[in-house]
Order: sequence, then C-alpha cells, then structure tokens
Amino acid sequence: MFLAAWHQKSPKKATRRGHNIRKPYMDFGSMFADRPFSSIKPLDIERFQRQFSSPCSHNDGLRHLAALFNWAIRMQFVDTRNPCSPIRARKVVPRRRDYSTEQIRQIAAHIFCPVFEVPPDTASLEGLARRDMALTKGRVTAANDQMQELCNYMGILFLTMARPSDLNKAEFSHFDLEKLVWHKHNTKGVQLSRSLYEYAYRSVPIHSRVAGWVKPNASAGLTASCCSRHLRTAPRPATTFARGWIGSKPCRACPSISSCTTSSGSQSR
Repeated sequence: MFLAAWHQKSPKKATRRGHNIRKPYMDFGSMFADRPFSSIKPLDIERFQRQFSSPCSHNDGLRHLAALFNWAIRMQFVDTRNPCSPIRARKVVPRRRDYSTEQIRQIAAHIFCPVFEVPPDTASLEGLARRDMALTKGRVTAANDQMQELCNYMGILFLTMARPSDLNKAEFSHFDLEKLVWHKHNTKGVQLSRSLYEYAYRSVPIHSRVAGWVKPNASAGLTASCCSRHLRTAPRPATTFARGWIGSKPCRACPSISSCTTSSGSQSR
C-alpha cells in the first residue's frame, strides 16, 4: 500500500486501469526520492504521516516505516537511530453500534411477530392450473416454515443473549425445560469442563417462550445433537412440493407424486 511506484510489480499487460484514480496520499519513496536515507529525520516522518486522517492508516504507515528503518539499521546500511521512534501511534477507538429503543422494538417485532406469505388456494382450480398452483403452494409453505425456524433461532439468541456458536453446539439434554435452565457446555467455541464448581456458573435461566420453541423439536424424536432443526446435518427427504399436494383432491390430468418419483428414479438409473 505504501510502496514506491518503481518497487511495485508491473502488470503483464499494460492498461490504463487505475491511472484515473487519484490516491489520497503520496508514497514515501516519491516524497523523499532526492534525499539520502540517513538524512531522514522524525520531522520528515511526521510530515509523511500528516497526510493520513484515519488512525488505522496512520498506524499502518508508521509500522511499515519503522520496519523499514529497523531492517536498514540491522543490516548496517545506516548508522543512526530509527526516526520513527519519537512518533507515537494514534489511539484507535473501536466502533460500537448501539441500538436505540425504537430499533430494538423493531427487531423484536420482526422476530416475535414475523410476516408470512399466505399460501394460495387450490380447491377452485383444475387441471394444469391446479398443478402449478400446488407447486407454488408448496414453495410458499416451505418458505414460511424456514422463516418460522429462523425466527425461533433468533428469538432464542434474543432472549438468552447467547452467542450463535453456543446455540449451534447446544443439545436437547442441556435444557431443563421444567426448571427453565440452560446448562451450557460450550462457550466461545471451547468445550467447558464438567467440574461441579463450574456447573453452576454456566447455567443460564431461560424464558418460557424459549422452552416452548425447544420442546417441540425435542418431543419430535429427533436424534440429532443440535437443538435447532435448520442446523442439523442429517439428510432429509425433499418434501418441498409434496406439502402443496396434501389435502388436494386427485385429478386425472395431474400426475401423482409417487409416479413422478418412480419415473425420475428410473431415468436416473
């Protein structure tokens, strides 16, 4: 980023790409090209650093220059002190996004009161139109189920203030749904020990709504260790379009799902 133009690798094909971009800074080699290396003083370093308004860019340029002069002194090209030593790095304040009460209310409204698309009605249609609408209904139903699962996942994070990695590695056995307690076994990606004196500190009380989201998955007999269905890696049969056919009356013009599955399986073979 701060290398001189003559030290940069030349492209294989000469183009005008990048020549119209005006750089907000001048590289160190172009600024002091006619000066001996040993004549660079801290005032010159400060003059070069003055063109960087961002604290991160200022510190990056100072670090590169300090490494350059340290290498020159170590290789005995110059017999002088590092001119970057008197220059101090700027303090970088990490940016933290603070949500207002209204923004938190809007986020909670999207999580706890999601908006779903209404599935179309296929009872009044016949023939190919009914088939196409059944496929559309299956797509809408699958999208609504995915949205509901995502809102449940975000709701658990919202009410427990847990990290996503903690919830991803949580199991059904970690939740005590009667006492409304979540016994964490992983935090920050590290598996915690099972010592008794640490067991009480990693137990987190949960809301009854969280238990209501976890209990249906646990009572469904899922064998996966993860408590969230959309994070399970076990393969599931593709029933995206089959849901749209449930409850529909049989039609002669519409092929059945079993015949479609049989024909597709025979073709693949």
